[in-house]
Amino acid sequence: MTTEEIIQAKKQQLAQEKILVSEEALREQASELERVPLSLERALTRSGLAVIGPVMKASPLTKKTRGDFDCAETARLEQRLGVDALMVATDQTYFGGQQKFVGQVRKYAQVPVLLYDYIIEQYQIYAAANLGADAVVLMPELLDLDLISRFTTLIHTLGMEAVIEVHTQAQMTVALQSGLTMIMIRNLGFDGSGSLSVTKELLPAIPEGNVGISWGDISSVEDLKDVQSWGAEAACPDRSLFDTVPRRTLRQITGR
Repeated sequence: MTTEEIIQAKKQQLAQEKILVSEEALREQASELERVPLSLERALTRSGLAVIGPVMKASPLTKKTRGDFDCAETARLEQRLGVDALMVATDQTYFGGQQKFVGQVRKYAQVPVLLYDYIIEQYQIYAAANLGADAVVLMPELLDLDLISRFTTLIHTLGMEAVIEVHTQAQMTVALQSGLTMIMIRNLGFDGSGSLSVTKELLPAIPEGNVGISWGDISSVEDLKDVQSWGAEAACPDRSLFDTVPRRTLRQITGR
């Protein structure tokens, strides 16, 4: 998949959603919210390596799909294993996600919920707040610096936090210019290329005091140890790791 394909597919999806619910209606609903979002940054900055549990039906990066996917059960299982946050993919076209996944996970989540979607319009940010997300991912691959700034302001106004995702050095430069303090390094490109070494390459650029997150191509205990040794504050492992590593082992690795 390419950036152009992602944007085109997302625009088509949003056009259909706006027929059912207008942006004005979403904005009004968001203005009446009383829930206080949980802080993702606080959850990720305690001592040791924080772990983010992925709640994803499919991944276009690894080409894997879970036919028996149950988002609520996945969230419950990962919480029992001691994750510090949950990342819920809602994109329909490439992740097989649905917006309702966030609400279903939110019912059982005792940790912050990070909404993962290809955000290109503020409509999606109002929707994220109404769904119960605590934080939202923004991508320089899809947004210029001005839009990132505007969307960040809206995210904060709605009480949520923003995470900026990067895959290249050029995107890291934009992330640093944005002033956002949680930077997630995606190890695999939209075309599936890349490896865990992307984290090793980009992580040193993240200033001390910020939160460096690694995700993608983390499928073993050794991978987690590598990410931690390179200085990351958090990691989002592949779903398969949670099927093989017990809670005690995970806690021993991460020091939490």
